Amino acid sequence: MKKILSLGLVVIMLFALVACTPKETESKLAEIEAKLQEQSSKIDALEQEKDGLLGQITQLQGEVERLEEERENDYNQLCALSSNLYTLQEAYDKGLITKE
Repeated sequence: MKKILSLGLVVIMLFALVACTPKETESKLAEIEAKLQEQSSKIDALEQEKDGLLGQITQLQGEVERLEEERENDYNQLCALSSNLYTLQEAYDKGLITKE
């Protein structure tokens, strides 16, 4: 039984070796290399796109920080101005205005 299985395995291996000619193997290798090159090119393009997007993110973060500082300055100016606003009664009580 083992001899028959061994002989069958040898026949299958020989058939597989005969079925694949060196030209077929070379063409398949060339096809695989072309696919790998294409994928490598896609990866390079994606990495360049990623770098561009990271640059844009950095610019946007800087813009957000600038706008937050501007908002804080505007708020501080508004607080300073509002501290000088009085109702008519408050201005009269403080002597800033008179009935005239």
